[in-house]
This record gives sequence, C-alpha cells and structure tokens, in this order.
Amino acid sequence: MTTPTVPVAPILGHVEAVELVDTGTWLASTGIFTATAEHLASAVAALECPAVRRPVLKAGHDGRFGVGEPALGYVANLRVDNDGQTLIGDYRGMPAWLTEVDDAGQSVLASAYPDRSVECEHNYRCQLGHCHPFVVHAVAWLGVERPAIGTLQSLQEMYGVVAATTASEDGQLVALTSRQEISVPQQISASANTDDVRRAYYATPDGSGWSMWIREMYVDPMELIVDDDSNGTIVRVPYEVDADGTVTFGDPQPVKVEYVAARAAGGAPAVVFASNAESRAVLATPPSPPATPVEVVPPTPKEKPVSVLSDGLRTDLGLDAEVDEATILEAAREALAERADPPVAAQLPDGTVAVDSQTWQDTVAAAAEGRQARTAQLEQHRRGVVEAAINDGRIPPARRDSWLAQLAADPGAETVLASLEKGTVPLEPIGKTGVDAVENATAASVRESEAYKNWSTS
Repeated sequence: MTTPTVPVAPILGHVEAVELVDTGTWLASTGIFTATAEHLASAVAALECPAVRRPVLKAGHDGRFGVGEPALGYVANLRVDNDGQTLIGDYRGMPAWLTEVDDAGQSVLASAYPDRSVECEHNYRCQLGHCHPFVVHAVAWLGVERPAIGTLQSLQEMYGVVAATTASEDGQLVALTSRQEISVPQQISASANTDDVRRAYYATPDGSGWSMWIREMYVDPMELIVDDDSNGTIVRVPYEVDADGTVTFGDPQPVKVEYVAARAAGGAPAVVFASNAESRAVLATPPSPPATPVEVVPPTPKEKPVSVLSDGLRTDLGLDAEVDEATILEAAREALAERADPPVAAQLPDGTVAVDSQTWQDTVAAAAEGRQARTAQLEQHRRGVVEAAINDGRIPPARRDSWLAQLAADPGAETVLASLEKGTVPLEPIGKTGVDAVENATAASVRESEAYKNWSTS
C-alpha cells in the first residue's frame, strides 16, 4: 500500500509593533481625513464587540481579485502608543517568505511593501446595532504609492535594525522589528542621560522660549541641532556634562541643513525629534506658543457725539428738534422715573412663574425621585427582556450579564435580541433524563404519570 503524502503546514510570519495611524489631519485619496486620540482609542475599544472583526491585511486598496480575495494575514493586539497619538498593531499570519530576513537585515515585505494605509470607517454600526465612533477594517500594504500619513515609520526603517528572525513555539516565523523609541533616554555619562540634557537646555534663556526646539542630539561630539521656528534658522549648540551631571552649553552657531560644519562625516545622532511638541515631551508643562497678535484698530471718533445722542433722544422722547439739551435731559429723567420700580410680575418675561424657594426645592426633589424610579423601571424592563429571551431559548443563561450590559449601553439592542430565533438554546439542563430523572422524581409526580396509570402486571 502506498503511504499517503501529508502536506506540511506552511510556516507563517509575524511583524511586531507596526505603526498604523498617527493623529492629525491628512490628505487621503478619498479626501481630507482627520484622526484624533479619541478615534484611535475607539478603534481599540471596538474590538471588544463580538460583531467587529480584527483588521485584515491586503495588498493595496484596489481589490483586484474581487469577491473572495484572500487576506494576507491580520492585525492583532491593536493598541495606542506615544501618549495615545499613534495606533499600532502586530502583523500576524502572513506567508513566511514575506518576513524572512536576509543577511543585510531586510525582507521581501519591507522591500516590496514598506508603507501602509488603513481602511477605516467613522460611526460604524455593527450587526448588533452598536454605533462605534471609529473602526479599522483593513490595512492595505503600499508599494509604489505614497502613504497619506507620511509620519508613520516605514518597514524599511524597522527592518534596518533587525539582525535575524526567530521561530515561536507554534512554529511561526517572527520578525523582531521593534525599534528603540526616542522616549527611552540614552546614558551619556555616569550621572546624566539624553533627557537630562534636554531638560537642562529648555531651562536656559534660549531654550525656555516657545520657538527654539532640539531637532537632533549628538553625543560624539556633544552638540545639539536646534531649530528656531520664529525665523526658520538652525543652529549648533555645543554642550558639556561634568562629573556631577551638570550640563553647560556653549554659544549657538548657525549651520546649514546638511550640518557639514557641525561634525565629522558619518556621525549618527543619538536622538532625533520630528516636531517641537515631541522634543519638549520631556517637560512636565511645555510652554504654549504665543497667540497670533491681533491688530487693534481704534474706532474713528465721531465729530459731535453729544449732538448725535441728543438727536436720538429727541426722536425717542417725541420732542421737537428745536429744544435744547437741558430740556432733553429733563425729559429723559421724567421718563426714567415713570419706569422705575415696576411690580415683580412685570419684571418677569412672558411664560415665567415666580415660586418661593421651598416650593422650588420640593419640585427638584420630586424630579430626582422620578428619575430614580424611571431608572429602576428601565433596569427591571431590561432584566425582564433578558429573562424572557433565556426562557424562550434564544440566548444561554451564561450571556445574561453581557446582554444586560448591551441593553443598558444601547436600547436598540432589544430589537436584535427579539429577532433571535427561539429554541436555539436547550432549556432543560443536560443530564436530567434516565436515572437522574428518576432520582429527582417525587411520589406525586410518579402517580400522575401516564405510564404509571396505564401500567399493569399482566
């Protein structure tokens, strides 16, 4: 007999901690796209809903294979980083040949698809009727296309620090692509690190202003490259760190963008920052940028303000144009005296009723009791709906708390619960038949049984 050939299960590859979305307003192919920290948090929270799937991985947005196109993996462990400003996830379940790393630390995935673009939806309503503010459905790999969010780290950068791959316990190939985050301080001396240098610079007169921010920090030689947002210039600031960790700074020197005059060729910065806000993240309370100055235009003085006022009062009071200002003033005083001290009822606008303080307090207390009673009534109604669904066999008893929570969060879920087919969940506990049923039977129930009534010894 011929021995059957058993196919070998393909090894799948992973890529950890891939940046997917940065907060900001971006120009995408579909138009202006805005992502906030609240959107990113909502994308993570949406995955707790049983009707929201994990994002799938695909090659590009066009869907060239149409319906039934295979996914190339999925995104797991969706989470936020960088103080909630970046959405990241782990690529999982990809063909291993995409993530295998060569001797130079590169892979096919990083070379062919270095960037990515998310397919997301605002205010997505799932099949359970929940409205999710922001959901990521898919992550499309980009090859020649440029990403809409250009601040995301390229896979080429990520794989540039990878030396090898490793196999996990389940036999899947994992690409170790985590990079050193700029928020992790590097030690410069026994008593100071890069964060200490940043704090020291931002405490100086030059660095305390809003416009000066550290773009790059070098250790060999010790110098900062500082950007001045007020005029767009860049300066080199040398610094020293003594034995007790005290940092001192030299005079700033203008440099070119290439930094040719600042250091020997080939030197790599110890820390690089992308923005003023990112550079100042080490400070507890970064200074706010100055408000845009508003030009105050003084009003044009009127030539005869008293005459204009007088003319207006003459008209309002029904006086002749020839009367003098003394007569106008006296007529105005008389008019004000007639309007003084109106009754309380006359001071209230139409439709307003004046009540004493005790009556108002009693009304507020009654309203609070009414709200409590309504809350209890709604809770009792939700419990009744869920118990009815359990008794009808639409949901198992183990889902009682889950459905109660869904009804409290979204009353529309009651329609979904009512639409479930009855009898899909067994109502009787498993095992209450045969011997168990006999052991739990009572004498009265046996006598009333049709089998007992029709039993005979013949």
